[in-house]
Amino acid sequence: MKNAVARKEVVQRLQQELLAMQGLRKSTEIRVIPGLGLIEKAFPQNQFPTGAVHEFLSYCSEEGAATNGFIAAVTGNLMRQSGSVLWVGSRRTVFPGGLMFFGLPPESVIFIDTAKPRDVLWIVEEGLKCASL
Repeated sequence: MKNAVARKEVVQRLQQELLAMQGLRKSTEIRVIPGLGLIEKAFPQNQFPTGAVHEFLSYCSEEGAATNGFIAAVTGNLMRQSGSVLWVGSRRTVFPGGLMFFGLPPESVIFIDTAKPRDVLWIVEEGLKCASL
């Protein structure tokens, strides 16, 4: 029992060191996103990382619908005051008017659809340079 506790502490310490090496430090200004519940446990330090790039892949229409809903809900909660978001994909799978249901005004979303996967990366890189996103 004592051995298991010691191992758990070592693993936790190593995880914190790895997160620090990756640039993920415990935020002093924690932005809570309501409604994530158990999903938060899947992320480092049990909190959904904000101020970061997230990539979501869906392989069928059911997954796409769930993914779009999750992205819209998180983004809507993060953008309660104002701002713009860049929504990049290889094909449009979201109905802009439906975003209001998740608290995300469609007029604040810049949709860019491209057929080439390498263009998606370039568009995201360019978007990261824009301070208003």
